[in-house]
Formats: sequence, C-alpha cells, structure tokens
Amino acid sequence: MPLPSQASGSEGFTECTSSIRMAASPVTRAGKFYMRKRGAHSNKVNGSAINVTAAATGQIEYRWASADVNTAGTYDCEIEVTRSSKLLTTERFVLVIREGLG
Repeated sequence: MPLPSQASGSEGFTECTSSIRMAASPVTRAGKFYMRKRGAHSNKVNGSAINVTAAATGQIEYRWASADVNTAGTYDCEIEVTRSSKLLTTERFVLVIREGLG
C-alpha cells in the first residue's frame, strides 16, 4: 500500500505517516480535512472529520483511512477548524504519496 511520505507548505506540521498532526492557535471545535490529487476535479478526501487532541494549544489530528492513501501521487490538502466561532482554513499544503517497496 502506498504511504504518505512528505508534506510541505504548512507551519506547525509534525507528522504524516499514520496521521496528520498540527499545532496552531486554540481551536474550539473539531474540523474537516480535504485532499485532492493534482489534476483531479474532485476531492479524494472531502471534509472528513478531524480530532481535536488539545484545544487550548490547537493540536489536531487526522487519521488516514486506507482509501485515503491507496493511490500514489501529489495531493493538495487543506484543514478547516473553528476558533471562537470563526471558520479558519489552513494554508494549502502538499502531500506526496509514494508506492511502497514491499
């Protein structure tokens, strides 16, 4: 199965092997994750739920479903969260999924 191997373009990004984790400003409600393969016209992940792991420090996590990472390629991603009743969207970041060796 292909695995996420690289992400760039978003400050606070810390991990992407089994999940995406970010730390930012405090958040008040869980958000959504969007991911679209470059050149595609529809999202591979379209608003899937994100978990807030520490609201006061803005730590959030998105855990991959197997269908999210089953196709190698370059993907544009965004995360939406709510802070003080305002919807915030991260700067787009790039995720590269490469074919596994095994």
